[in-house]
Amino acid sequence: MSPIEKLLHLILQREGEDALTELIFWSTNDQPHSPESLRLQQAMLKVLER
Repeated sequence: MSPIEKLLHLILQREGEDALTELIFWSTNDQPHSPESLRLQQAMLKVLER
């Protein structure tokens, strides 16, 4: 698991799926198709699939 996936997993455990989704939405809202946003979205999906 990458460091960002570990961080997202901790957020998921402590705050729940809604908080994780909101975090990803707000962090990728300005440029949803930028490489950084896509990597963050992919990491979130990996965390949610576990």
